Amino acid sequence: MADQSQSDIIKANPIGNGLSAFRDRFNSICKDKGFVSDQHTVDRLGEEDLQILSLVLLSALQVLPAARFLRSSSGRAFFGELSNLNAKVTSDDFDLNRAKPLLKAALADDLDDELIWRQVGNLVIEATPPPPINSVFTSTNPLAAQYEQFCKLVRTPQIC
Repeated sequence: MADQSQSDIIKANPIGNGLSAFRDRFNSICKDKGFVSDQHTVDRLGEEDLQILSLVLLSALQVLPAARFLRSSSGRAFFGELSNLNAKVTSDDFDLNRAKPLLKAALADDLDDELIWRQVGNLVIEATPPPPINSVFTSTNPLAAQYEQFCKLVRTPQIC
């Protein structure tokens, strides 16, 4: 299945009713708060509800067959990426607003599997920090020696 395109993988492994637990949880939260249960209600939810829904959705997506075959832009299987996202969602550093497009896509009346998986990929990209700038100046880099000389010349610890 590694040779299949992402679109073929999604078609061969539909989400189907795989998000029913997530949708049930969303409906329960909306009922408790007196909100209408539609995708636009996501914008009215607080941090705790967004976190809970994000965790339930990411877990539901992770157990779907497509998660084992689909790849993120880094080449890793979505299965592992979803596991990492689960950990990030529980951290204080994660902006839960980033998950809203995925939550809304998963709550649409007519589920679009490709859109949902594309939103997973987008969330993975947004939640993955770029490598630290200092990693460019490691000793394996031929410019590292020149950089170290520069640091000695300017003697500015904030730069180096």
